Amino acid sequence: MFKLAVAIFFLCFSPTSLPGQQSESPKQPSQVKVAIEKYEQRLSELQKTLDDAIDSFEEEKLTAHKQLIASYKAAVIKAHDQNNQQLANLLMAELGELGAAIPRPVKSLAKTRYYESVLGAYGLAIRGKRVEFTNLKPPARDLLDDPIREVLETKYQIGSIDYIGTASVFVQRSGVYTVEILDSGTQLRINGVLFHKGELQLDARRYDIEIYTNSWGQPYMQYCEATIKNAISGEPLVFVNSGRDIRRFTRDIQDDQRVRRINTWSPIDVDVSGDAARGKLRELKQEPALERLTLPESETNIEDLTVEKVEKR
Repeated sequence: MFKLAVAIFFLCFSPTSLPGQQSESPKQPSQVKVAIEKYEQRLSELQKTLDDAIDSFEEEKLTAHKQLIASYKAAVIKAHDQNNQQLANLLMAELGELGAAIPRPVKSLAKTRYYESVLGAYGLAIRGKRVEFTNLKPPARDLLDDPIREVLETKYQIGSIDYIGTASVFVQRSGVYTVEILDSGTQLRINGVLFHKGELQLDARRYDIEIYTNSWGQPYMQYCEATIKNAISGEPLVFVNSGRDIRRFTRDIQDDQRVRRINTWSPIDVDVSGDAARGKLRELKQEPALERLTLPESETNIEDLTVEKVEKR
């Protein structure tokens, strides 16, 4: 009986069943919880702001480091050109401490070896007279990057400038190769024949390459790039020039002044181990590549643009 009485008491007088009392509504977030959530949101926003600031700082630091290295490399090349070996050695030592690759002077290139490079000459569009600025780096959408543009704009209008680059490729195995260039604005000639984007058959041998682009009415030059790849392996053919050609090219004279390398990129030594089935490369005696820059009569009536040899003084 006692247990029954206790049960009836709790049943009748429990808080959920007191007369006039309504059922409790869902609990609302406490002020403390709301404050914590606002604090966490604000903390997340501050963290993002801090991360963005760090990223911006690192990017600016990297840019400044690149500019410093570029300045050192330009100074090294100038010191070599002026035969100031003591200054060149000092600058190269400091470049090494910065962890940068040291630009090699062109005159140090072996005449009978081959180096990844394109003998790039800027000139007056379209295929007019070459100016004094040269670029040995194979074009990769950087023929008109900011540092190069700044140099060219000191003397010329960008819209009136074009580019002609020459090199060779050595095809080790006959097969199908793919030409990759932009749909317009860039011309690629192989042994004088104009090729467009697509596939072609190449035999195992040496080929002469010419790359042409300009800024005539469109920003073609800044987007210029050209590659020839094996259609199966995707391995690109390397654009090369002999040390002899590079040295002659950089000693050329335009308008009574010596040509100037417009960037600090250095030719890369390439081991070309074969020129066809013979499997052995033979150094060919040939004229400097720039002296072969002639314009086919079938395309224009502009006068022959062959660059004449410079007499030794």
